Amino acid sequence: MGLEKVIANILILADGGPSIGGGHISRCRALAASLEEGGFSVRFCIPEAAGGDFPDFGSPAFYSELHRPGQFDGVDMVIADSYRFSPSILEGIRHYTKLMIVDDFRHLPVDRHADFILNYNVDSDSIPYGDKVVKLLGPKYCLLRRSFRELLPKDDGFVLFVAGSSDIGVATLDMARWYDVSWPPMVAVLGPMVPDDYFDKVSRMADKKDGLTLMRAPSDFDGLMARASSVVCTSSVTCYEAMALGKPVVVFQVAENQRRIGRALSELGWGIDLGWWKDVSPEILHGAIEKAFPPPAGCVSTDGAKRVARAILSMVR
Repeated sequence: MGLEKVIANILILADGGPSIGGGHISRCRALAASLEEGGFSVRFCIPEAAGGDFPDFGSPAFYSELHRPGQFDGVDMVIADSYRFSPSILEGIRHYTKLMIVDDFRHLPVDRHADFILNYNVDSDSIPYGDKVVKLLGPKYCLLRRSFRELLPKDDGFVLFVAGSSDIGVATLDMARWYDVSWPPMVAVLGPMVPDDYFDKVSRMADKKDGLTLMRAPSDFDGLMARASSVVCTSSVTCYEAMALGKPVVVFQVAENQRRIGRALSELGWGIDLGWWKDVSPEILHGAIEKAFPPPAGCVSTDGAKRVARAILSMVR
Protein backbone atom coordinates (compact mmCIF):
# COMPACT_ATOMS: atom_id res chain seq x y z
CA MET A 1 0.00 0.00 0.00
CA GLY A 2 1.39 3.38 -1.01
CA LEU A 3 -0.12 5.29 1.92
CA GLU A 4 -1.16 4.33 5.45
CA LYS A 5 -4.70 5.56 4.86
CA VAL A 6 -6.72 4.12 1.99
CA ILE A 7 -7.66 6.90 -0.44
CA ALA A 8 -10.55 5.07 -2.09
CA ASN A 9 -11.95 1.61 -2.78
CA ILE A 10 -11.92 0.53 -6.41
CA LEU A 11 -13.71 -2.49 -7.90
CA ILE A 12 -12.35 -3.64 -11.28
CA LEU A 13 -14.51 -5.88 -13.48
CA ALA A 14 -12.31 -7.24 -16.28
CA ASP A 15 -13.38 -9.78 -18.89
CA GLY A 16 -11.31 -12.71 -20.10
CA GLY A 17 -11.12 -16.41 -20.77
CA PRO A 18 -10.11 -18.91 -23.47
CA SER A 19 -12.57 -17.53 -26.03
CA ILE A 20 -11.79 -13.89 -25.24
CA GLY A 21 -8.13 -13.79 -24.30
CA GLY A 22 -6.32 -12.00 -21.52
CA GLY A 23 -5.91 -8.45 -22.83
CA HIS A 24 -8.62 -6.88 -20.68
CA ILE A 25 -7.27 -8.57 -17.57
CA SER A 26 -3.64 -7.77 -18.33
CA ARG A 27 -4.18 -4.04 -18.77
CA CYS A 28 -6.47 -3.84 -15.75
CA ARG A 29 -3.86 -5.58 -13.60
CA ALA A 30 -1.36 -2.95 -14.70
CA LEU A 31 -3.80 -0.24 -13.66
CA ALA A 32 -4.56 -2.01 -10.38
CA ALA A 33 -0.84 -2.09 -9.51
CA SER A 34 -0.51 1.66 -10.07
CA LEU A 35 -3.66 2.34 -8.07
CA GLU A 36 -2.32 0.30 -5.16
CA GLU A 37 1.00 2.15 -5.39
CA GLY A 38 -0.98 5.36 -4.97
CA GLY A 39 -2.80 4.23 -1.85
CA PHE A 40 -6.03 2.85 -3.32
CA SER A 41 -7.61 -0.40 -2.19
CA VAL A 42 -8.43 -2.51 -5.26
CA ARG A 43 -10.72 -5.51 -5.55
CA PHE A 44 -10.35 -7.39 -8.81
CA CYS A 45 -13.17 -9.53 -10.23
CA ILE A 46 -12.91 -11.62 -13.41
CA PRO A 47 -15.11 -14.35 -14.96
CA GLU A 48 -14.91 -17.90 -13.70
CA ALA A 49 -13.61 -19.04 -17.11
CA ALA A 50 -10.55 -16.85 -16.58
CA GLY A 51 -9.96 -18.06 -13.05
CA GLY A 52 -12.08 -15.52 -11.22
CA ASP A 53 -14.54 -15.88 -8.36
CA PHE A 54 -17.29 -13.51 -9.54
CA PRO A 55 -20.36 -14.63 -11.57
CA ASP A 56 -19.75 -14.55 -15.31
CA PHE A 57 -20.65 -11.24 -16.97
CA GLY A 58 -24.06 -11.33 -18.62
CA SER A 59 -25.24 -14.40 -16.71
CA PRO A 60 -28.37 -14.38 -14.50
CA ALA A 61 -26.08 -14.79 -11.51
CA PHE A 62 -24.28 -11.56 -12.39
CA TYR A 63 -27.58 -9.67 -12.59
CA SER A 64 -28.63 -10.97 -9.18
CA GLU A 65 -25.28 -9.94 -7.70
CA LEU A 66 -25.53 -6.54 -9.37
CA HIS A 67 -28.82 -5.72 -7.64
CA ARG A 68 -28.08 -7.42 -4.33
CA PRO A 69 -28.38 -4.88 -1.50
CA GLY A 70 -25.00 -3.72 -0.30
CA GLN A 71 -23.07 -5.11 -3.27
CA PHE A 72 -21.42 -1.75 -3.88
CA ASP A 73 -21.27 -0.48 -0.32
CA GLY A 74 -17.93 1.21 0.27
CA VAL A 75 -17.00 1.12 -3.43
CA ASP A 76 -15.95 4.58 -4.61
CA MET A 77 -15.54 3.63 -8.27
CA VAL A 78 -16.12 0.65 -10.55
CA ILE A 79 -13.77 0.23 -13.51
CA ALA A 80 -15.40 -1.93 -16.19
CA ASP A 81 -13.45 -3.53 -19.04
CA SER A 82 -15.71 -5.84 -21.05
CA TYR A 83 -17.66 -5.73 -24.33
CA ARG A 84 -20.37 -7.88 -22.80
CA PHE A 85 -21.79 -5.20 -20.51
CA SER A 86 -25.19 -4.06 -21.76
CA PRO A 87 -26.46 -0.51 -21.22
CA SER A 88 -28.76 -1.79 -18.46
CA ILE A 89 -25.83 -3.38 -16.60
CA LEU A 90 -23.80 -0.20 -16.93
CA GLU A 91 -26.66 1.93 -15.67
CA GLY A 92 -27.22 -0.53 -12.83
CA ILE A 93 -23.62 -0.12 -11.69
CA ARG A 94 -23.69 3.64 -12.14
CA HIS A 95 -26.79 3.84 -9.94
CA TYR A 96 -24.64 2.86 -6.97
CA THR A 97 -21.22 4.36 -7.63
CA LYS A 98 -19.00 6.20 -10.10
CA LEU A 99 -18.20 4.25 -13.25
CA MET A 100 -15.15 4.29 -15.51
CA ILE A 101 -15.26 2.25 -18.71
CA VAL A 102 -12.09 1.05 -20.42
CA ASP A 103 -13.01 1.19 -24.09
CA ASP A 104 -11.42 0.48 -27.48
CA PHE A 105 -13.89 1.27 -30.26
CA ARG A 106 -17.26 2.41 -28.79
CA HIS A 107 -19.08 -0.81 -29.65
CA LEU A 108 -21.95 0.73 -27.70
CA PRO A 109 -22.49 4.42 -26.86
CA VAL A 110 -20.70 3.68 -23.59
CA ASP A 111 -20.09 7.37 -22.94
CA ARG A 112 -23.83 7.74 -22.23
CA HIS A 113 -23.62 5.22 -19.41
CA ALA A 114 -20.37 6.19 -17.67
CA ASP A 115 -18.83 9.03 -15.73
CA PHE A 116 -15.38 8.47 -17.23
CA ILE A 117 -13.99 6.87 -20.39
CA LEU A 118 -10.45 5.52 -20.72
CA ASN A 119 -9.30 4.71 -24.26
CA TYR A 120 -5.53 4.75 -24.72
CA ASN A 121 -5.56 3.68 -28.37
CA VAL A 122 -3.86 5.74 -31.06
CA ASP A 123 -7.09 6.70 -32.83
CA SER A 124 -9.22 7.36 -29.75
CA ASP A 125 -9.54 11.09 -30.43
CA SER A 126 -11.46 10.29 -33.62
CA ILE A 127 -14.17 8.34 -31.77
CA PRO A 128 -17.30 10.48 -31.19
CA TYR A 129 -17.54 10.30 -27.41
CA GLY A 130 -19.98 12.82 -25.96
CA ASP A 131 -19.04 15.99 -24.11
CA LYS A 132 -20.73 15.02 -20.83
CA VAL A 133 -18.22 12.31 -19.95
CA VAL A 134 -14.68 12.82 -18.65
CA LYS A 135 -12.28 11.37 -21.23
CA LEU A 136 -8.74 9.99 -20.84
CA LEU A 137 -7.65 9.43 -24.44
CA GLY A 138 -4.47 8.48 -26.27
CA PRO A 139 -1.24 6.49 -25.73
CA LYS A 140 -0.08 8.70 -22.87
CA TYR A 141 -2.64 6.75 -20.81
CA CYS A 142 -1.53 3.31 -22.06
CA LEU A 143 -1.85 0.68 -19.33
CA LEU A 144 1.57 -0.98 -19.24
CA ARG A 145 2.97 -3.07 -16.42
CA ARG A 146 5.35 -1.28 -14.06
CA SER A 147 8.32 -3.35 -15.35
CA PHE A 148 8.24 -1.35 -18.59
CA ARG A 149 9.37 1.74 -16.69
CA GLU A 150 12.69 0.04 -15.93
CA LEU A 151 13.43 -2.29 -18.86
CA LEU A 152 16.50 -1.54 -20.96
CA PRO A 153 15.90 -2.57 -24.59
CA LYS A 154 18.60 -4.48 -26.47
CA ASP A 155 18.76 -6.57 -29.63
CA ASP A 156 19.53 -10.28 -29.29
CA GLY A 157 18.75 -11.01 -32.93
CA PHE A 158 15.38 -12.80 -32.79
CA VAL A 159 11.81 -11.95 -33.76
CA LEU A 160 9.20 -12.34 -31.03
CA PHE A 161 5.83 -13.76 -32.17
CA VAL A 162 2.88 -13.29 -29.79
CA ALA A 163 -0.70 -14.19 -30.73
CA GLY A 164 -2.41 -13.47 -27.41
CA SER A 165 -3.13 -15.28 -24.16
CA SER A 166 -5.41 -17.84 -25.81
CA ASP A 167 -4.39 -17.53 -29.50
CA ILE A 168 -8.02 -17.57 -30.62
CA GLY A 169 -6.97 -17.30 -34.28
CA VAL A 170 -4.54 -20.29 -34.07
CA ALA A 171 -1.94 -17.96 -35.58
CA THR A 172 1.01 -19.58 -33.82
CA LEU A 173 0.25 -22.94 -35.42
CA ASP A 174 0.07 -21.33 -38.86
CA MET A 175 3.33 -19.52 -38.32
CA ALA A 176 5.05 -22.71 -37.13
CA ARG A 177 3.92 -24.48 -40.31
CA TRP A 178 5.23 -21.66 -42.48
CA TYR A 179 8.53 -21.06 -40.72
CA ASP A 180 11.59 -21.71 -42.87
CA VAL A 181 15.34 -21.57 -42.22
CA SER A 182 15.52 -18.57 -44.56
CA TRP A 183 13.55 -16.59 -41.93
CA PRO A 184 15.33 -14.85 -39.05
CA PRO A 185 15.44 -16.71 -35.71
CA MET A 186 12.03 -16.54 -34.04
CA VAL A 187 10.71 -17.06 -30.51
CA ALA A 188 6.97 -17.80 -30.39
CA VAL A 189 5.13 -17.36 -27.09
CA LEU A 190 1.86 -19.09 -26.28
CA GLY A 191 -0.12 -17.63 -23.40
CA PRO A 192 -1.47 -19.25 -20.24
CA MET A 193 -5.00 -19.70 -21.61
CA VAL A 194 -4.17 -21.98 -24.57
CA PRO A 195 -5.37 -25.59 -24.19
CA ASP A 196 -2.75 -28.25 -23.54
CA ASP A 197 -3.59 -30.13 -26.73
CA TYR A 198 -3.07 -26.98 -28.82
CA PHE A 199 0.26 -26.29 -27.16
CA ASP A 200 1.34 -29.89 -27.82
CA LYS A 201 0.34 -29.60 -31.48
CA VAL A 202 2.31 -26.39 -31.99
CA SER A 203 5.24 -27.79 -30.02
CA ARG A 204 5.49 -30.86 -32.27
CA MET A 205 5.53 -28.58 -35.31
CA ALA A 206 8.10 -26.19 -33.83
CA ASP A 207 10.42 -29.03 -32.83
CA LYS A 208 10.92 -29.78 -36.53
CA LYS A 209 12.07 -26.23 -37.36
CA ASP A 210 15.62 -25.07 -36.79
CA GLY A 211 15.61 -21.44 -35.69
CA LEU A 212 12.11 -21.54 -34.16
CA THR A 213 11.72 -21.67 -30.38
CA LEU A 214 8.37 -22.14 -28.65
CA MET A 215 7.69 -20.95 -25.09
CA ARG A 216 4.57 -21.10 -22.95
CA ALA A 217 3.78 -18.22 -20.58
CA PRO A 218 7.44 -17.42 -19.76
CA SER A 219 7.87 -15.77 -16.37
CA ASP A 220 10.13 -13.08 -17.85
CA PHE A 221 7.99 -12.21 -20.85
CA ASP A 222 8.68 -8.48 -20.50
CA GLY A 223 12.43 -9.06 -20.48
CA LEU A 224 12.09 -11.37 -23.48
CA MET A 225 10.35 -8.60 -25.40
CA ALA A 226 13.06 -6.14 -24.40
CA ARG A 227 15.66 -8.42 -26.03
CA ALA A 228 13.81 -8.96 -29.32
CA SER A 229 14.84 -7.37 -32.60
CA SER A 230 11.19 -6.90 -33.60
CA VAL A 231 7.75 -8.06 -32.49
CA VAL A 232 4.94 -9.68 -34.49
CA CYS A 233 1.69 -9.62 -32.51
CA THR A 234 -2.00 -8.84 -32.43
CA SER A 235 -2.83 -5.13 -32.47
CA SER A 236 -3.60 -5.20 -28.76
CA VAL A 237 -1.83 -4.12 -25.59
CA THR A 238 1.15 -6.25 -26.69
CA CYS A 239 1.94 -3.96 -29.61
CA TYR A 240 1.89 -0.93 -27.29
CA GLU A 241 4.32 -2.71 -24.97
CA ALA A 242 6.63 -3.34 -27.91
CA MET A 243 6.44 0.25 -29.15
CA ALA A 244 7.11 1.58 -25.65
CA LEU A 245 10.40 -0.34 -25.88
CA GLY A 246 11.12 1.10 -29.34
CA LYS A 247 10.67 -2.26 -31.09
CA PRO A 248 9.62 -2.50 -34.74
CA VAL A 249 6.12 -3.99 -34.78
CA VAL A 250 4.16 -6.03 -37.30
CA VAL A 251 0.53 -6.41 -36.22
CA PHE A 252 -2.41 -8.55 -37.23
CA GLN A 253 -5.98 -8.97 -36.04
CA VAL A 254 -8.04 -11.88 -34.75
CA ALA A 255 -10.80 -9.82 -33.07
CA GLU A 256 -12.95 -6.88 -34.14
CA ASN A 257 -11.67 -4.53 -31.43
CA GLN A 258 -8.15 -4.83 -32.90
CA ARG A 259 -8.97 -3.61 -36.42
CA ARG A 260 -8.99 0.16 -35.83
CA ILE A 261 -5.72 -0.08 -33.92
CA GLY A 262 -3.95 -1.85 -36.77
CA ARG A 263 -5.16 0.62 -39.37
CA ALA A 264 -4.20 3.61 -37.23
CA LEU A 265 -0.69 2.29 -36.57
CA SER A 266 -0.17 1.84 -40.29
CA GLU A 267 -1.52 5.30 -41.15
CA LEU A 268 0.69 6.93 -38.53
CA GLY A 269 3.76 5.04 -39.75
CA TRP A 270 4.31 3.43 -36.36
CA GLY A 271 4.19 -0.16 -37.60
CA ILE A 272 3.14 -2.57 -40.37
CA ASP A 273 -0.46 -3.81 -40.38
CA LEU A 274 -1.16 -7.21 -41.94
CA GLY A 275 -4.94 -7.05 -41.38
CA TRP A 276 -6.93 -10.16 -40.53
CA TRP A 277 -4.70 -13.12 -39.76
CA LYS A 278 -6.83 -15.43 -41.92
CA ASP A 279 -5.78 -13.34 -44.94
CA VAL A 280 -2.05 -13.53 -44.18
CA SER A 281 0.23 -15.82 -46.18
CA PRO A 282 3.79 -17.01 -45.47
CA GLU A 283 5.12 -14.60 -48.10
CA ILE A 284 3.24 -11.64 -46.63
CA LEU A 285 4.43 -12.38 -43.10
CA HIS A 286 8.06 -12.96 -44.09
CA GLY A 287 8.09 -9.81 -46.21
CA ALA A 288 6.69 -7.70 -43.39
CA ILE A 289 9.28 -9.02 -40.94
CA GLU A 290 12.04 -8.08 -43.36
CA LYS A 291 10.63 -4.55 -43.76
CA ALA A 292 9.82 -3.84 -40.10
CA PHE A 293 10.95 -0.45 -38.83
CA PRO A 294 11.12 1.17 -35.38
CA PRO A 295 8.29 3.46 -34.18
CA PRO A 296 8.87 7.12 -33.28
CA ALA A 297 10.79 7.48 -30.01
CA GLY A 298 8.50 8.00 -27.04
CA CYS A 299 5.29 7.40 -29.01
CA VAL A 300 3.91 5.22 -26.19
CA SER A 301 4.33 6.31 -22.58
CA THR A 302 5.63 3.78 -20.08
CA ASP A 303 3.92 5.49 -17.14
CA GLY A 304 0.39 5.68 -18.54
CA ALA A 305 -1.06 3.57 -15.72
CA LYS A 306 0.36 6.05 -13.19
CA ARG A 307 -1.25 8.92 -15.12
CA VAL A 308 -4.62 7.16 -15.00
CA ALA A 309 -4.22 6.50 -11.27
CA ARG A 310 -3.53 10.19 -10.65
CA ALA A 311 -6.58 11.12 -12.73
CA ILE A 312 -8.75 8.71 -10.77
CA LEU A 313 -7.54 10.29 -7.55
CA SER A 314 -8.89 13.64 -8.68
CA MET A 315 -12.17 11.99 -9.71
CA VAL A 316 -12.95 10.31 -6.38
CA ARG A 317 -11.94 13.17 -4.09
